[in-house]
Order: sequence, then structure tokens, then C-alpha cells
Amino acid sequence: MGLAALKPEASIWDLPIIGNAQNPQIPQSQYPDIKILNTDSIEFTNNTTYPVSIAFTRAGGGSSGNAVFTDIATLAVGASSAQQSPISGINNLTVNYTITNLNNGQTSTPCGVQIGTGPLRINILASQTNPDPVSIPDGGQIQFHPDVSYQLTFTPPNAFPNAPASISPTNSPALTATNVTTKATYSLTEKIAGTQGKGTVHIGS
Repeated sequence: MGLAALKPEASIWDLPIIGNAQNPQIPQSQYPDIKILNTDSIEFTNNTTYPVSIAFTRAGGGSSGNAVFTDIATLAVGASSAQQSPISGINNLTVNYTITNLNNGQTSTPCGVQIGTGPLRINILASQTNPDPVSIPDGGQIQFHPDVSYQLTFTPPNAFPNAPASISPTNSPALTATNVTTKATYSLTEKIAGTQGKGTVHIGS
């Protein structure tokens, strides 16, 4: 996908929003997965033909916990958003964002922003994962926060080679992607009740 454009200050990442190649009415980020320094800022430029909104996951995964970046309710055609840095010094973690076409409600696949070095949090409650799907940069990390103990398997199995066979509360170790695939899926089986869950991780795509 190439590298996101840095402005002359060398700390502001300009993230253009474009139309999907197969369906231009579905917005997407030109640089869907990036790594930034803890002191860097990001901004978006709407290069589509329709207004968009941008929604971020939070530090606690999904919509829980502290906000890391501020959601953007409306970004007009041709407009650039205000520059923003991680809120309140939150760093060393990964968040996702999605872009929505405000004319028809169609939403992009998730995009990842790794701030410093740290994982994207995935919560598991009653075998349901949140957020899902997720996206991380090449060599990025995820970390599960399960409610009970689960057996865990990945497909392909070498996508996260340090993944344990089981995870328990309150969190798994941070799992690092190997970049052998652009998409990995995982399956969960609750050890006592036997209920099952699953999810998808996009890696550098």
C-alpha cells in the first residue's frame, strides 16, 4: 500500500480517504494500517465524492474505556480534519477506526493505528468478541481480554506463532503477527460450557 504521507513537520500523518476500487461508494483509507510514534499526530483528507464520518475504537477495546482519538461526525468532500494526537497521553497500544459514507451508510473495513508499540485489545464476553473484525499493521499485536477460560486456535496457525493453546482472565499475552498472511481467523471454545466464538484479524491490509 506504500507509506502514509508525512507532512514537513515529520510528525503529522496525512491519511487520505478514497473510494473502494470495486465500489467507489464504499470509503476506505488509502493507508489502512500505520505505525506512528507516541508523539505523532494524524489527520484525514476526504478525497471521495461524499461526506464521511470516522469512528475510533477505545483503549478498552470496542466502545469501552478511554477515548484515544476523537470521533469525526462529518468530514465534507475535499476537507481535511483537524490534527489530533492520542488523548491524555494514551500510548503504546493499537486502535481501529472505520469510515462511513454519510449519503448511503456504507462503512469501510477496519483500519489500524499503532501508537508506539502495543497491542489492540479484543474483549471476549460469552464467546462473543469485540471488536470484530480488527486490523493491525504488519508486525502488529493483539491481546485478548476473556471473561472465562477458552481454548484458542488460529488459521493459519503460524499467523501468531506465540499464541497459547488457551487463554484465561484477565488477559492473554500480547500476540505478535508474523506477516505470513494478510488475514488470520481465530476460534474460541469455552472450556467448561463448550460454547464457541470466532473472529478475524486483518494484517497490514
